[in-house]
Amino acid sequence: MTHTIYMLFLGLMICLFVSRGFFSSKQFLFLIWFEVILWFNMMTNDHLHPAKSGFVFEMLFILVTAMIGYYYMKVSKVALFKVTVLMLMSVLIANAVGTIFVETVFPGSVRAVVRASREEGTVNIMMSFYKMGMASYEMTHAIPTMIPMLVFGVKAITNKRIRLFFIAALVACMVLCYLGGSTTALILGVFALLIALVTKTDRGKNQIIAFGLFAGVLMLILSNDAFMLSFLQWADDLMGNAGEFHGKIEDFQMAIVSGSSESVEGRGELYSKSVTTIIENPLIGTNDNTMGHHSTLLDHWACLGIVGFFPYIAFIYLQLKWAMRYIPMKSRLFYVEGAMMAVAMLAIKSIDGWESWLFMFAFLPMMAKYVGMIEPSSTKQKVR
Repeated sequence: MTHTIYMLFLGLMICLFVSRGFFSSKQFLFLIWFEVILWFNMMTNDHLHPAKSGFVFEMLFILVTAMIGYYYMKVSKVALFKVTVLMLMSVLIANAVGTIFVETVFPGSVRAVVRASREEGTVNIMMSFYKMGMASYEMTHAIPTMIPMLVFGVKAITNKRIRLFFIAALVACMVLCYLGGSTTALILGVFALLIALVTKTDRGKNQIIAFGLFAGVLMLILSNDAFMLSFLQWADDLMGNAGEFHGKIEDFQMAIVSGSSESVEGRGELYSKSVTTIIENPLIGTNDNTMGHHSTLLDHWACLGIVGFFPYIAFIYLQLKWAMRYIPMKSRLFYVEGAMMAVAMLAIKSIDGWESWLFMFAFLPMMAKYVGMIEPSSTKQKVR
């Protein structure tokens, strides 16, 4: 933990040097508002995070990653973008290989590390897995954010070597979604892949028609109980009727047959607890640990109240919107899809580690701008 704090402060110092203009942006005002409320709740022993260090980490994670994104959106050096994006994809590929190795030797390690992190004497084991290249559980939940942009790179880039890099990174991301052992990450990852595949680089009527057809077909498939049961059984057989997803698939099948299941009811109960807390304390939140702790967005509202939740949401929206002005028109739809995956994950899961913010505020817009910069036919945005 001490090393993490040192690295965060080092990152902050670097960002203060290269991203000074961020402090004059509109989103920074909302970020300060939010972090003041967050700090006040930390001092009054609130229960949004299990320890006070959680508040410090959240404040620094959001600030540092937003400033990194700000710096990259303001510069137009193709070489810098190329090196950074290729390094990012190399890390994704290396993490996929490392995770495959660790999961083969120690099945369920990605998810087990989360539970083990709460126990004493497990830090060395966790670090040994990460040194082998295993992705963190939080990272696997951030992966769906990148999938639409990787699909766009495969579609748009004509350089064979770079395109191959994008294909390898896309495969790595889908592998990480699966190996993470999270149904939410896998479903969002598959959904992000499908919607990106039917997305075209133009913004005409054909795109709207394609989205409408895709949504209609998807709704028909999801509403067909017989098909869903067969599909889930096929998926279970494909995974060998074992592993992290076996019990979840059986749970989904039970929910389809009987209309309810232990997992669905349990998750619904957690969401309900957060909503009840919001209804009881909508303005200033609560200091009682009554949230469900399964939705980042709901839990922030329940704990901080509207006075803290409004600047939180406003900052996320303004930061994503601000970055979009520097993104070429061709890749904006894919950028929006990636941002939607990130926000959906915040709404569905209580996952908001540094990976979530780094992918959403830095890697996603960075890759969107890079693909447009290296394509001669892309519309170049004038940096404002």
